[in-house]
Amino acid sequence: SKEGLWYHCGERSTPSATGSSLSSPPPMPTLEKRQYVAEQLRGVNREARTLDIIASDFSLDSYGTRIDPAGWDLEQFRKNGPICVQHDSYSRDGLPVAQPVPESIRVADGKLLMTIRFPAKGVDETADRAFELAAAGILRGISVGFDPIEWEDSDELVDGEMRKVRVFKKQRLMEVSLVTIPSN
Repeated sequence: SKEGLWYHCGERSTPSATGSSLSSPPPMPTLEKRQYVAEQLRGVNREARTLDIIASDFSLDSYGTRIDPAGWDLEQFRKNGPICVQHDSYSRDGLPVAQPVPESIRVADGKLLMTIRFPAKGVDETADRAFELAAAGILRGISVGFDPIEWEDSDELVDGEMRKVRVFKKQRLMEVSLVTIPSN
């Protein structure tokens, strides 16, 4: 059961995130697991089977949240960061479709950037399909799954209205996914 878990951009966290004096983040709908900017898929190398991506930036998403790029804890992800499809780490035996190139993982110009590498063609049917759809420009959404560590709420003018916006100040990257429907 996933009751009592909080989802943002596909990753779950217990409602009692530490490091913030604010109340726990509200539950998020599990069907809206997305973080996206149209230019997030930056480059394709078919021979090496790699994609250059923007995994996250500071833009406002459909949840009314922002992720501070300077707040990423990337230590665990650099050791073994899974790249999933649709944040699916539970079916398909929980297997990833790709891995990040560790030395490519970085924050630059306010964006979390990386190169992801897929296995050789024929090793995994789902990985082959995901790579081909992304390389063809069909599957373009990128989403991050993370555990929030610190956040703060503020009021922002959004589309002419004042809205509460949650800004995640510190967060641990757990996974990155190729997704069909991203949140920004």
